[in-house]
Amino acid sequence: RYEDTTKHIAGLLTLPNGRVIGHYFQGRLALARQQTAEAVARLQEVVAEAPDMTIAQYMLGLAHMQRGQPQLAESAFTKAIKLAPQSPEAYLVLAELHLREQAFKQALAVGQQFLQSQPKHPQASLIIGRAYLGQEQFPPAVAAFKTAMELAPQSPQVPYYLGIAYQRQNKLPEALQAFEQALTHGPRFTDALARIVQLHLSQKQSDKALVRVKRQVQEVADQAAMHDLLGSVYLERTEYAAAEKAFETAIALDEQFLNAYFNLGRLYTATQSYDAPIARYKQTIASNPKLLPPYMLLGLLYDAQRQYDRANEQYHQVLRLNPNFALAANNLAWNYT
Repeated sequence: RYEDTTKHIAGLLTLPNGRVIGHYFQGRLALARQQTAEAVARLQEVVAEAPDMTIAQYMLGLAHMQRGQPQLAESAFTKAIKLAPQSPEAYLVLAELHLREQAFKQALAVGQQFLQSQPKHPQASLIIGRAYLGQEQFPPAVAAFKTAMELAPQSPQVPYYLGIAYQRQNKLPEALQAFEQALTHGPRFTDALARIVQLHLSQKQSDKALVRVKRQVQEVADQAAMHDLLGSVYLERTEYAAAEKAFETAIALDEQFLNAYFNLGRLYTATQSYDAPIARYKQTIASNPKLLPPYMLLGLLYDAQRQYDRANEQYHQVLRLNPNFALAANNLAWNYT
């Protein structure tokens, strides 16, 4: 697919007026391949020659984000908004950038600008609600979420954030109702189910948590995160065999689902069961040496036994597969101190 795209781009570059669009698609292709420096270089060439090309400014912002340069990304998205104030994409990504950095006042300003441009767009009200929520200004947050729900009544995301707003005010029945509404509209929305479980467990109602998760697993049986959550409830109830089975089901559905391996590490540490799982996941690695999560699990199990040299060997393997894996790097640094 990439080879075909490269051929088309080469053809564009031979056309009399094809230089700008050709470089634009080169940037898009490099971004898709996560060749970030190349993407930035090509897209910067485009905006230098065609500064009014909105989509190029937007894609340049994405490239800067991928490169870990949020200030440059913000500049590019801001330019894209000025060029096309009716287009929602740049507002959404810029607001998400601010929210991720907990720059809630900046996110609020973007949301309000978006709302002024498109008063009926539910995402504008959602951004405003999330920005107020981040500042713990609950009444305007709830009002914004309710406005968004009126504009997008089938959205699972909006009642989810409304539920968080209620939960932070300790309005637990209202929070539970909102999270249930989120699950009704999005049965695969694991975060909403996790909040329901959290509410039940906080009130010492593990039976209710278990029943609720089992019901959702029956509806969405092919989702690793659902089985992982089921295992977490069993683990909370110290039903270790059922927990292990649920975590292993999650891994069978998605062998890259890291959280299930972490939870298995918690389980084996709680039960002081090390030898059998270590042998089993060594076999997994032998059959698939490029699979990262088992190395991380082995590292955690060796750490739990204070076998730090063996743990560090596993963390080095993790970093060989993914040099940016922060937890492995942190565990290594801790073990070396």
